[in-house]
Amino acid sequence: MRRGREARAKRLLQGISVPDEVGAQERAWAVARSAYVGRLSVPRRRSRLRFVPVPALLLGVAAVMALTPAGAAVHHWINSALSPRSPAASNVISLPLRGSRLLVTSPSGTWIVKDRGARHRLGQWDVATWSPHGLYVAAASAHRLVALDPSGAVLWSAPVAGARYLSWFEPQGSINSRISFISGGSLWLNTGDNRQKDLAPGATARWSVATNVAPVAPAWRPGPRYELVYASAKRQIVSVDDSGHRLWTSPRLSSSPKVLAFSGDGSRLLALSSQLATVFDGTGRPLGSVTAPARQPLVDGALSPDGQTLALLSDRTITLVGWSAGPGASQAVFTTRITPRGAGLSQLAWSPNSQWLLATWPGADEWVFVRAKGPPSDQIVSHVSQQFRGVFPRLDGWCCTAVGGSGPG
Repeated sequence: MRRGREARAKRLLQGISVPDEVGAQERAWAVARSAYVGRLSVPRRRSRLRFVPVPALLLGVAAVMALTPAGAAVHHWINSALSPRSPAASNVISLPLRGSRLLVTSPSGTWIVKDRGARHRLGQWDVATWSPHGLYVAAASAHRLVALDPSGAVLWSAPVAGARYLSWFEPQGSINSRISFISGGSLWLNTGDNRQKDLAPGATARWSVATNVAPVAPAWRPGPRYELVYASAKRQIVSVDDSGHRLWTSPRLSSSPKVLAFSGDGSRLLALSSQLATVFDGTGRPLGSVTAPARQPLVDGALSPDGQTLALLSDRTITLVGWSAGPGASQAVFTTRITPRGAGLSQLAWSPNSQWLLATWPGADEWVFVRAKGPPSDQIVSHVSQQFRGVFPRLDGWCCTAVGGSGPG
């Protein structure tokens, strides 16, 4: 009887609305974060596994606040936010690579973020991507494809329905660029200036190069010619030129890839699924694979612009794999505590100089910058959604790469 009364009392207490609940949560989190940041004064060397002692103050806050619904939310934030890399946190966006810029999109619009945190909204677009040299942006809404200048002014507009997975490419030594996108299950190209294809008589500005295409962002191969790879509905990787002529086709994969991405020099292609990351050479020949750790499916991955390192992202861990002739030593460079399903790390992007990685963490409302080369160093930007009208944004590219395009949109 006593146990039953205690259970009923607990349910009643959990259902009580706490006065100023949201404010209490914010204040408790501020105290916890301040204490956490305050202990980060001793740099640590990297290791494969790290265990972080929880400061006594955080234990006290967690114990007291766990008695309320607001406290339960704060308890989750404390558990999920502590990282083995002991990074300092800031509410101010500051890109670690000077002169670089981020392109991001959310339901609140598409934005350019400059290295010292200045943000400029380009308008209400669903998807976006950088031009090859970061001078312009291609974007799309439900019914049109546009090119924008950095102020958001529309340079040209074309009627296109449901364009997704934008990428803008220009071969080395050429001035004729192409914008690729998927619409209606087909892969399309549009000239970068929306004129007839290279001003050829009778050509159009937009044409289809493949059908039965899987909903995965295609990837341009950096280099002197047009070469675009995509995932087919038959679980194959297909390479085509800008006329749609097939250059090569991979054997059927065990599972459909969700990421296709070239290294910045075009020498290697990553095809990533939830359980396997396979690297191919420029002709579609497999060079090696890395299997996902047990119970940690891969959510994203990318080859460094210099092609020397493979970065893999699970919902809790950023892992770097050295890559020369094949997979080399691996090292976890950032690990969160266990997070609820769907609340972990989400996207990964390399800086153009291969020195930094950016991982997004929507569940914690944070961006995590991790140094991939040189002395260990991390930067965390907190309260990201507040800086984009209350909505956490998707990464559309870290500008700009030295070779080829700026990455998929």
